[in-house]
Amino acid sequence: MESGISEDIVKVKYGKIQLLVKRSELFVFYATFITNEYYRLKIRPRDTVLDFGANIGDFTMKAAKQLNGTGRVIAVEPNHKNVELLKRNIELNHINNVEIYEYAVTDKNGYSYLQGDSVGATVIEDNSKTKVKTITIGDLLSQLNNPTNLVIKMDIEGGEKYAFENTKFINDIREISIELHGKENIRNISMILSKHNFIINEYTIYDEIKNTLKSIILHPLDFIRCERSTGHIAIKGLIGAIRGANPVPAIGGNELMLIYAYRRR
Repeated sequence: MESGISEDIVKVKYGKIQLLVKRSELFVFYATFITNEYYRLKIRPRDTVLDFGANIGDFTMKAAKQLNGTGRVIAVEPNHKNVELLKRNIELNHINNVEIYEYAVTDKNGYSYLQGDSVGATVIEDNSKTKVKTITIGDLLSQLNNPTNLVIKMDIEGGEKYAFENTKFINDIREISIELHGKENIRNISMILSKHNFIINEYTIYDEIKNTLKSIILHPLDFIRCERSTGHIAIKGLIGAIRGANPVPAIGGNELMLIYAYRRR
């Protein structure tokens, strides 16, 4: 075991990116790098990329590498333990264009409470839970000097309905990929984006199969090493998908949906 890495943390690699991941949450790495859930986001030099629900920085690292030292990535994550691992991943990958905001994105500035300590942690009004700072997207953008032409990835475990309470920020978005939790969010936020002249595409099981095969071809040795250390997560999922099972709950479900939206020209 490498110095500084605990037993519940594993180091994985894909291409030029290395990532320290909680052993129990290796699916986070697979979702971002192997099934490539956010592949439709077209990150360009000098973009401002907002990663809402940055977790340990899987998408943050990928976006920062795509910017190749230009632009900026704003990683927003309320869980302090995740933020500490995110910082280590930034150092591990020698990245210097990431800014971290330790907040939960919601409909008000102040404080709320975080239930859970995993990738599925949610913000609730229960003062027996972990207290975290909250911020609205509008006020966050004000702190960032109101950048425009934004690229957004959002996975905030149901909190998206509060993040979209004030929709003024939508006017500055070029494209967004968002995991929608619950029928209400799937219906309402899709409707909001459509009304703001966005075209919406859903991430499907066909995207998952296509992206997994492409990832295997691009970096076969990295893929084999990861599979050996994780009990062949991807291969099992791919076989299940081919057989018609649904290994990724955000695909084709009634309560979870991953969408990509870009502004109609």
